[in-house]
Amino acid sequence: PDALTDQGWWRDGFEEWEVCLARASRVAGRLREMGATGASIAMVTHGAFASALIRALVGTPPAAGVHFSHHNAGISLIRFRPDGGIRLRYLNRVPHLPPDTIT
Repeated sequence: PDALTDQGWWRDGFEEWEVCLARASRVAGRLREMGATGASIAMVTHGAFASALIRALVGTPPAAGVHFSHHNAGISLIRFRPDGGIRLRYLNRVPHLPPDTIT
């Protein structure tokens, strides 16, 4: 849209990182519960939260300095295993996007 500038569209500040990590941990737990039923789950989220969520799912400690980057409209696939583990099938795929739209 015309209102979108180089400064982006977010105007109301950011969620504190610790709050984001705690929310990601709660969502990861819920996704594990849903995944254990064999349900297919689709989730649309922002890159920073996606990184925090994947960190929570793979058990990366907050102090590890690990970050999973996500392009706008990048697609990741996580499979939940019956034993409670996960399988990260792919991360941040963007072949569906024209190269000039990848950000």
